[in-house]
Amino acid sequence: MTLVKNIEAILKTYNKKDFNYKKVINRNNIDVRFEKDDASFKKELPKDDNTLLIITDPGFSGTYLQNLNIYKKAYIWTIEEESMEEVKKIMTAFPQPSKIMGFGGGRALDVAKMTAFKLEKLLISAPTAPSHDGLIAKNCALKVLGEKKSFSTIYPSQILVPEHLWASSGDLKRAGALDIASNVVALQDVSLSMKQTEFRPDGEHMVYSLLSVRKILKEQTMDSLAEALIMSGLAMDTQSNYCSGSEHEVEKAISAYGLGNRGPGTYLHGQLAGTGALIAAKIYEMYTDIIPDGLFFDKKTLYSEIRRLFYKYDVLHLALKPLLEKRDIIEKILENLSAVRPERYTIWNIVDSEEIDWKQVLDEIIDEN
Repeated sequence: MTLVKNIEAILKTYNKKDFNYKKVINRNNIDVRFEKDDASFKKELPKDDNTLLIITDPGFSGTYLQNLNIYKKAYIWTIEEESMEEVKKIMTAFPQPSKIMGFGGGRALDVAKMTAFKLEKLLISAPTAPSHDGLIAKNCALKVLGEKKSFSTIYPSQILVPEHLWASSGDLKRAGALDIASNVVALQDVSLSMKQTEFRPDGEHMVYSLLSVRKILKEQTMDSLAEALIMSGLAMDTQSNYCSGSEHEVEKAISAYGLGNRGPGTYLHGQLAGTGALIAAKIYEMYTDIIPDGLFFDKKTLYSEIRRLFYKYDVLHLALKPLLEKRDIIEKILENLSAVRPERYTIWNIVDSEEIDWKQVLDEIIDEN
């Protein structure tokens, strides 16, 4: 049974087959607008005045915002780091903005989410690249005294998607597609936890994750990627299980080592989620004898189906890149996966990562190239 057929069967089980993107957005009261070029994007951006606060990041987003040449009066804050300390600086400098716009990538948007949440102001989100589903989620990851922590904040009242920027974003859009496709492994882990523990999913939000995967499986447009990222972000409203399982524990472990998206020689969040999806799915295949039957997806074919999916959508090379470039380092990192997030039941609770022959696992994944 293909992934699409599996997803349709699960949707039918949860009586949510009639759910679609518009219904999901309407249920969450978010105004989403897709802009095709600079002119339409500029027209929809909030008006310039001396009470608007714009939070952006250095590099492309900040430069692009400046080149739009439409903000002379608005407060523009370029972040130095994604931290609670940065949020406090902003709140001290601008205690009473009328509204807040996050303009840029994940770090700027996370700071904007927390600032709007703390100041109890409306949030407008303008994600300039489709690199992962956290761009849309109300969850954010910020440093507190140097240590990264997750927080729940607010959804934007409006999302402005600059599709012309997304279309030319290269590996950033591929990373976004990988982040969505990796939801398949997270959902497999959900079904595993349902078998092995007393966990019972929130059907509606799990369906959002399923719909996000179905969207990119059936369509290959910027609209469909944007809709998938939004639905996946909304899926994490109550808990992130439906979009973050064993594959994201790989991402977390590699990023914690310093290989996350923070400079040259590092990797994008969505990219590493794709790497993690290949690795976790391979473990499902290699350890089928000790994994229960009756999961959402066939444990014996999950890896091959995900690999074929990645190849079809021209993202396989991006998911494999960290393994090809940093193999020796990653091989050691993977030994500690079972300790990354043991409270979230995944394949790493069934298979002890310290007992896995990671050389064999990576050999099999890499040698299939």
